[in-house]
Amino acid sequence: MNWRSKARVLDWAVPLGFGLVLCLMVPLRTALEFGGDEGYELTKAFLVNLGHPLYREVWNDQPPLHTALLALLFRIFGPSAWVGRLLSVGFAIVLVGALYRLVSQQSGRVAGLVAVGLLAPSSFFLQLSVSVMIELPAMALALAAVRAWSNYFAGKSRRWLILSGVLFGCALQVKLTAAMFLPALAVEYLARRIGRKQEICGVRPQFFWRRRWELIAWCGAVVAAFGVIAVAFYNWDSLPVFWASHFSAATQKAVASDGYGFQPESLLNDVALLAPAAVGIALIGWNRRWDLLFPILLLATAFAIHLWHRPYWDYYVLHFAIPLAWLGAAGIVEWFRAIWKQDLRASLAAKLRAGMEWLVWSMIVSLVLTLAPKKAWNELMRLSASSPALEDPRVMGLKKHAAQTHWVFTTRVIYAFWAGLPVPPELAVIPSKRIWSRQIGKAEIIDCLDKYRPEVILIGSDWETKFGLSEYMQAHYQADSANGLDGLYLRK
Repeated sequence: MNWRSKARVLDWAVPLGFGLVLCLMVPLRTALEFGGDEGYELTKAFLVNLGHPLYREVWNDQPPLHTALLALLFRIFGPSAWVGRLLSVGFAIVLVGALYRLVSQQSGRVAGLVAVGLLAPSSFFLQLSVSVMIELPAMALALAAVRAWSNYFAGKSRRWLILSGVLFGCALQVKLTAAMFLPALAVEYLARRIGRKQEICGVRPQFFWRRRWELIAWCGAVVAAFGVIAVAFYNWDSLPVFWASHFSAATQKAVASDGYGFQPESLLNDVALLAPAAVGIALIGWNRRWDLLFPILLLATAFAIHLWHRPYWDYYVLHFAIPLAWLGAAGIVEWFRAIWKQDLRASLAAKLRAGMEWLVWSMIVSLVLTLAPKKAWNELMRLSASSPALEDPRVMGLKKHAAQTHWVFTTRVIYAFWAGLPVPPELAVIPSKRIWSRQIGKAEIIDCLDKYRPEVILIGSDWETKFGLSEYMQAHYQADSANGLDGLYLRK
């Protein structure tokens, strides 16, 4: 086997090996819950699989592609958390593979391996890799689009440009946060085309109108992919739901506190990622490596958005981790090469400077090797110790009544999913944003309860108080004292 064949094997082995480790070490089949939104995503797909369409019956303030894909897998293999988590692991493999190849293309395969080694232990990454949530799939498709884009500009077929646009359109239909890649893509396109014009003509750079077909083709592919999915799933009532949930005055007022804002100091939880990334940014600026402009722009966009927009959820750290891992890998590998190439025969000053650079480089690498593997291992151990769903008393309580239950209402829908019981579609997804934007309240909840008459209700006392449901509950439900579970009620 020649070195090219070995390199191709490594290109596949890195992402597939990452996915295999997750499948072997994390209890994908049995764990009750990894990420906080798993219940919503699993329940939405479960209801769609039962014939309740998104937006028309199931309230949803996110794009439909992930839910539709998960519902299709439920239809083929049956509804289970395991199927959803395998899908998430698949997207994680795509993300790791795309990052590895992009970094390898610019800085070599060693840098690609370093990038994966920096990303894996970053906060929330392993958890998101096994959680049925939409943030990582959106980022994975967006990064895969960048990878296809890079292949096209490396001189490969125009089909890569079209594929890039299709993948990006799909990423936006998983979650609109993928749009944060657009500024970096736009600036990189200008830099590539202007740089190419200088190489060919050797004159003052001109604008790129002669290559405008590239923009038209890519944007057309994005619009086509996005539009086909929109026509298939959306209705006219979807847009007001999206807008009110994310940008209404009521939502903005509710999240105005610092508690829902991005705190830059939270990134210090990933010191092993920040230190090499800082080196990478400095080297790129010093050497004017415009080919490494993309991760810097992506990082800057993430800062610009999250310093302004609220709410900021903890798992949004993924938006920073991807470019930081890219920059960190470039910093470690490119700096090593720069030090290695120095001519130490020139003077004593050159020797001293090189010695200091070796010392600082060694300290940063030591920091990474000390912190990153330990953090990744601890996170894997935490995930592997997740409690089994079928041993959870609330799941067991719901399953006890499953034979006599057609509908169950619960504010923690993950329990209903594991019990195999449907939630009224209009009440299946009640995130904070729906409450903040005043799209649901006491009247809407009681109307749905009267419509579906769920045989079992599992809610906390805070919900009874928050929405004034105590009187309604006393009139129509009684506590299931036999199970000894607080908040479990049976219809009278």
